[in-house]
Parts: sequence; structure tokens; C-alpha cells
Amino acid sequence: MTKENSFCKKTRNSLYIWFRYTIVLQIFKDHARTKESKLQIALAEIPFLRNRLNQFQDGQHDQQVGGAQLAGGAGQTYLHSRRLILQEREMKLRKALSKLENQRSLLRKERLKRKIPSIAVVGYTNAGKTTLIKALTGDSKLEPKDYLFATLDVTAHAGKLPNNMTALFMDTVGFISDIPINLIDAFSATLEDAVIADVIIHVRDISHPDTENQKQNVLQTLSTMLPADKLPNIIEVCNKIDLWSSDISMEETSSIFISATSGRGLLQLRHEIQHRLIQATGQLKKKFKIPNGGPHLSWLYKEATVCGIEPHEDVEYLIVDTVISVSAYSKFKSYFSNSKYKDS
Repeated sequence: MTKENSFCKKTRNSLYIWFRYTIVLQIFKDHARTKESKLQIALAEIPFLRNRLNQFQDGQHDQQVGGAQLAGGAGQTYLHSRRLILQEREMKLRKALSKLENQRSLLRKERLKRKIPSIAVVGYTNAGKTTLIKALTGDSKLEPKDYLFATLDVTAHAGKLPNNMTALFMDTVGFISDIPINLIDAFSATLEDAVIADVIIHVRDISHPDTENQKQNVLQTLSTMLPADKLPNIIEVCNKIDLWSSDISMEETSSIFISATSGRGLLQLRHEIQHRLIQATGQLKKKFKIPNGGPHLSWLYKEATVCGIEPHEDVEYLIVDTVISVSAYSKFKSYFSNSKYKDS
């Protein structure tokens, strides 16, 4: 390969990266709503701007974007001052983000302290994550959008499972193929909630012609963020089956096929989430025979998930089905050790 051809190839590759980066950044800027997402985008832009300065210094600036080169001491002084400005801005952005991350960390610790189980909903951009969360939680404040990167922040939405267990569904930023590494780094803190979630749902747009490659892209990115034992336990949800036309049998896969808009398959998904949450959090399914009118029932409502109540043949007692943590179960036995109750 001649030097000229090598230079042309290098220039084309550089242009491709530049255009892709700027397009993705612009989409992010258009959809950023919170202070944190705006700061993250600004931070992700710093390496790109720094790289442009390096290209300017190497003499590539005029070939790629039509700028004029500065020569001699004036050019070096200009480049040096620009680098100092970028360095100072980067430090300010990191400091501001660190404060916000500390606040989010405190909220996360409080949530863990209260033992509220969480489900992270991840997937390729525009796969229907927000629509699914709205369908599962009934949160009227959620407004799904039909475009790329409609969600740039992790948001939490409470929902009830079939056994009355309350769980938080975490809406996350969407993935995209060949996403610039600096953008992944900038949003890695935002995805920490997904990493520590009890259960992860991977939402796929099964109607998309490139659905298999999108799946592999998401799994490849998750493999760099999640511990190895979490990857096999991801619930794969194939969304938009109302738009899907394929001869593949739904029985041939462990995926759950749904339509978040019509509600098809959501009951099966709710039961699977419930099953996985109980496994992941180490909670116990317990049935208590407690005195009718005693303090036991109000305690269970406060400290456990009460799934159902039935009258006992002896009217002085109730049968209560619960899902309860090991620590809460130990407390129950300690608090009511002198009281007439049975569990199984």
C-alpha cells in the first residue's frame, strides 16, 4: 500500500469516527434532561475535543474539516492555552459529577438498607424498555418515546408483583453498536444501579431486522460490567411480538415473548421476575398461623410481603402466606417467642 493510499484510509477512518462520535453526542445533548446527564455528556466531549487539538497540531485539521493551520510560536501558544482550558473544564465536570454520584450512592444505600428488591431493565436503544416498565408498574409519569436514546438517566419506578411484593424497576440508558469508549466511560456510573440490581431484564426488539446483532452488542457490553455469575441469570425478554413475523417457534427458546403495548406475555414475565427475585435475595416463603387480632399481622405487613390471608378453622387464628427475609424471620421468632403461632 502506497503512502498516499495509507493516508487516505487513515483519513477516512478518522472521519468515520469523528462523524459517528459527533452524531451520537448530538443525540445525547438533545435528549439530556437532568443535570447529571448533561454533565456526563460534557465530560464525554472532552476527549473528543482534545483529540481534535492533537489533529490540529499534526496537520490533519485542514484536510478533514477545512480549518487553517497556525504555524510557529503563535500556534503552539494557542494549542497550549486550549489544552489548559480543557483540562480545567474536565476537572470541574468531574468534581460536579462526583458530588452527584455521592448523593446517588447515599440513596442507593438507603434503598439497600430498606431491603427493597430492584430489577434493572437494560437493552438496545429503542427496544421498548420504558414502555415495558410503564406496563409493569402503571407509572403514569413515564412517557415512552419512539426514538434513539430517549432515556439518558437511570430512574426508579415502584411496582407490585403477583405476590404483592414491591420492587423497583430501574430504567437505564440504551446501548448502541460501536459506541465510543469515552461515552461508555461517562455513563458507567449511571449504570452502577444495573450492576447491583437483584435481577436484570434484557429487553430485545424482536421485530428489528438486526435483532441478533443488537443482542450480542448488549451482552458484550454487559460482560465488561457484570460479575460472571450474573450473566447466565439475565431474563431475556423479546418485545414487540405484535410486529414480529418469523417461523421460529417460541417454544424453542427460554426467552419470554411479550408485547409491552398490548400486554401479551406480561403475566408470565411478572411471575418469572417474582421467582428470580426470591432466589436472588434469599427470601423465604413462609406460612404463619397467627392469633386473630394480635400484633403479628401488622408486624408482618410492615416487615415482610403478605401474599394472602385465609381464616383458620379455629376462628381465633389466621393463616398468612408471606415472603420474608431471613433476618426478618429471625426477628419475628424473637419478638413473638412467647406468643401462640406456628409457621411452615
